[in-house]
Amino acid sequence: AHPQRIVDDITQEELARQLGQPGGRLALLSTEGGLFDMMAGRYSDNVNLDVYLGGWSGDDIRVNRVGRDATFVRDAALTIGVTVQPSVIAAIGQNERFRGRGLTARFMYFMPATNIGFRNLLNPPVAPVRYRAIYDSGLRQLDADLAAVDRAVITFRPDALNMFAHWRQQIEDRRGPNGDLVNMAEWT
Repeated sequence: AHPQRIVDDITQEELARQLGQPGGRLALLSTEGGLFDMMAGRYSDNVNLDVYLGGWSGDDIRVNRVGRDATFVRDAALTIGVTVQPSVIAAIGQNERFRGRGLTARFMYFMPATNIGFRNLLNPPVAPVRYRAIYDSGLRQLDADLAAVDRAVITFRPDALNMFAHWRQQIEDRRGPNGDLVNMAEWT
């Protein structure tokens, strides 16, 4: 059977199991914020972020639970993409456990300008069918490409590594008490 590569409403345990399928790669894509309710312990009082954090970091994930088969994922690769309301973003930003464990810092945030008051509700635009075919074809090709890749290694030349180290130090200095990034130090 072809491993599932895209999921939505999924528990942490099932997420780890799905990541454990051949390839160790998975995309969690959703248009709603239920993912964060799940992370916060929707079905239990325990917050368990390990599979999300390890999947982002490319860590090995090992799950051993009584009554279930053990799960092992080597070099996990979890992509999370959500399109949620601003109130969801505000709520996760206020969750101390999410912030303290580094979860909120692992997302790239984008808040587009509102289009409310500018939409044509009587005659909404419809994308031509050919664009959907191009999009679907691109996703299928991406899926095939990802399935074929075993492991990628990026090697920096010494001068590039030196430039990167200096850039990291500049960001670190800006995170200090008087820096312009002090209010977003965790994220940066």
